[in-house]
Amino acid sequence: MAKTFTLTIQADVDPDFVKAAFDKTMRLIYVPPKISFYVIDHPNFCPIFVEDLPKEAKTEYKNLCQEEATSMSITWGRHDHILIHITPEEEYLKTNEKALIGTILHEVIHTKLGHMLDKKIYKDMHSSFNKFKKQLREIKYTDKQINDLFSAVSETAAYVLLDLYGNSDLIRRRLINYLVEDYSNLYKCKKRCIKPKLPSKHKKLDYAKGAFNYELSLLSVIIPFMRSSSPKAKKLVKHLEKNFESNVPEIAKKLKDLKIFSAKIIQARIL
Repeated sequence: MAKTFTLTIQADVDPDFVKAAFDKTMRLIYVPPKISFYVIDHPNFCPIFVEDLPKEAKTEYKNLCQEEATSMSITWGRHDHILIHITPEEEYLKTNEKALIGTILHEVIHTKLGHMLDKKIYKDMHSSFNKFKKQLREIKYTDKQINDLFSAVSETAAYVLLDLYGNSDLIRRRLINYLVEDYSNLYKCKKRCIKPKLPSKHKKLDYAKGAFNYELSLLSVIIPFMRSSSPKAKKLVKHLEKNFESNVPEIAKKLKDLKIFSAKIIQARIL
């Protein structure tokens, strides 16, 4: 099979291990031509990722890469750029091939779906927000506070919806085991599970923004796996609900119905 991608590695990892994981990924999913991959393990290496981007994009994405320290995919013109950023919490990606493939698949599917889903994402986001707006009023927020809250979390929600559609599409392609391997390691608790750093509950709106963003990030993993028959997926969902959603019980409770409804829709698409 002819190679349809370029790969640049700037990380303390065996390059042959990384190349083998990419080669296996290419046999699992079609990767369009004109796609460049970059693997780094420190924000100092972000310049190698942005150097091929157009001048007007360099500063924005260099700052994003250094501040967010996360994997990402960018489409600029007709060329796709995918960054696999191995953070200290993701050191397992340097030795766990199955998990690394899961991360690569996740970013590849972003580029494949991103071209088609931008309008759908924002339409679904507004539709979902209107569904639980009434529930937010029960927490005694005014309409202005609710709208401000929506504005604050909308960017996160858009990314989460893209994750949700992407994960669901990969499950439909029977690639769930790679995703579960990645997320199971990412959310693994050693001595104890890491708690999110949220604003004080006395600052109600700030706390709500942080709590919503935290819960939304969990839902992009939980929802696609909720109705899966995979024992590992079921175990992961229970683990996330018990050890992570429990950090924001009020928000998790308010979104429970939406979570169950969304999982049913996702299952219908997958089947």
